[in-house]
Amino acid sequence: MKKLILLGLIIIYQINLLYSQIEIECDEFSQVIDSNHILVKKGNNYGIIDINGKLLIDYTIKDPIISENILLTIKSNASGLSELIDLSTLKPIWSGNVTQYHPFTNGYAHIYDFRDSDMSTSSFFIDKQGRKIFDLPKNTNNIKYGETFSFSNEVVRIPINNSKTNEEYFIYLDNSGNKIMEKSFSIAKDFYYDLAKTCVKKYDKFHWGFIDKKGNVIIDYLYTKEPTSFSDSIARVENTNGLFGFINLKGNIVLEPQYVFATGFYKGFALVKKDYTGEFLLINKKGEIIKTYNSFKHFNRSDRTEQSILFIKELVDNGILNTGTSYAKFIDYDGKVLFNEKGLTVDEFKNGLAKFSRFNLKTGKTVYGILNKKGETILIKKDNQF
Repeated sequence: MKKLILLGLIIIYQINLLYSQIEIECDEFSQVIDSNHILVKKGNNYGIIDINGKLLIDYTIKDPIISENILLTIKSNASGLSELIDLSTLKPIWSGNVTQYHPFTNGYAHIYDFRDSDMSTSSFFIDKQGRKIFDLPKNTNNIKYGETFSFSNEVVRIPINNSKTNEEYFIYLDNSGNKIMEKSFSIAKDFYYDLAKTCVKKYDKFHWGFIDKKGNVIIDYLYTKEPTSFSDSIARVENTNGLFGFINLKGNIVLEPQYVFATGFYKGFALVKKDYTGEFLLINKKGEIIKTYNSFKHFNRSDRTEQSILFIKELVDNGILNTGTSYAKFIDYDGKVLFNEKGLTVDEFKNGLAKFSRFNLKTGKTVYGILNKKGETILIKKDNQF
């Protein structure tokens, strides 16, 4: 009797779940923006819906770029002007001509318009209120516009080509446009925790170290393999044997090189591995093991971020980790394999939501939609029989 009652409850739950799914008329779910906004596509245009399926911005968006809840779009109208829209208010904060756009990072974005002959007035930074905060310096020539200009630690790095020597140097500006440093390096990166990693050539080899915002060398050029930028006040370093360890802001070793794999630290944790055939370990800053993961042996994804915290950030913030492997693509914080249903494909989670596709072997049809961390379907694409 209890089994029948339980079976009945399961059936009722599945029926309620089926009818609670909201059907959306669109060609595809393009992007999960945050916990309440989804980018959808119909034809060649895009729109924005909320988690309840309400159309917030009609299908008038062209070539959308979204960062920090700000949408850049070319409106489908005669003007052809680009607009920046704040998705929290759904109101434009800026409009104008855009040839090149570096999206918002830490509250600032860069806009460049090649059509203006005066480069000093056509290359500028704006804040999230749409206010121009400064133009690039008038005497700044040979800027490498192919690189991303992003603010970090209230500082932006501008790479410059020296046409006379064919060397590269870097200008660092604060958020008022004041030049705080101009210096030549083989490679220079953004500031994190008031330190930027830079690379110089010594004895025909490249060496990495860290400088402060005045250009002073704080951590000497000891590293022949590129370290990460600082995250959680710690940077990952690699020795000549290919083993990873960690240093603090003074360059002192806090965890000796001993790992064949290691992420950066995030909110006090890092993912590491001590040997290639062994288990992944969640450790704290003392190197103590917090969790052991047996359900997967490698990542079938790469992390090219400066701090190397993509994987650990997913695990800590979302409680879900995408390994990219076919046998255990997603695991939860405790290592349990999730979404292992046959025919189900799930994309990366963002703010607890992810795009999915589910192929039905019996009908030969594929359902597309949005699900949450529990595997519950929230939105599905409306089936068009034609």
